[in-house]
Amino acid sequence: MKKGTIIIFIFLLMPTLSNYALPQEEHVERVVSIEVPVRVYKKGHFIRDLSIHDFLLHEDGVQQKIDAVYLIKKKTIEREEKHEEAVKTREPEIASRNFVFVFEIHTYLPKLNEVMDYFFNKVMLPGDSLKVYTPVRAYTIKEDSFKILSKQKIADQLKAKLRKDIVMRASDYRSLYEQIRKIVYTEGFEAVEDPMCMTVLRKMKALQQVDVSKLTQLAESLKQTEGQKHVFLFYQKQSLPIP
Repeated sequence: MKKGTIIIFIFLLMPTLSNYALPQEEHVERVVSIEVPVRVYKKGHFIRDLSIHDFLLHEDGVQQKIDAVYLIKKKTIEREEKHEEAVKTREPEIASRNFVFVFEIHTYLPKLNEVMDYFFNKVMLPGDSLKVYTPVRAYTIKEDSFKILSKQKIADQLKAKLRKDIVMRASDYRSLYEQIRKIVYTEGFEAVEDPMCMTVLRKMKALQQVDVSKLTQLAESLKQTEGQKHVFLFYQKQSLPIP
């Protein structure tokens, strides 16, 4: 499904402070342009052929005049429409795109190879940024990297690091599982209620859950980042059964 963003420009006449301090002077107004990004879908499909006359915009119950509409796909202005009598508009600033991948999984699935290849070859554009949080550490893909290596090479390196970190996290989980298995094998299922066994089970459960506090910290840090933010959470609910 092809997606895009429609940018609506409206212009407001704002009185300057001199209007209040010196009422006897000539009334002066300044033009302020405001961008309003919108996306319009119908039955899951993005609507591309809307005109400037298809939009109404109100502020505090008062209808505002729309002077320009732009259809933007990724970082390209595909179409624009303006009123002939409109105040001269500036082209909208195309916001930078910040992608964040958060992996909370215990098994590296082959499908992840397809996801990484598709993202780097079909989605990632010059000027975009990417941060990847694995179960072990964080990685930042800088724009300079693409001047040295091809997109596919960077994708391959990231897949290797991701696989290594996921396996490392899984080893911790399997180690705990082996402790439980040995206890049950030697002492029976009644031993599961033993305090030591319960401690191990709680550690296993913690490894299966998403750390909400870390996601909250990430959300707070993204508030300080300019541009578009796209966060993808890869979550695996359970990889090994708990007896």
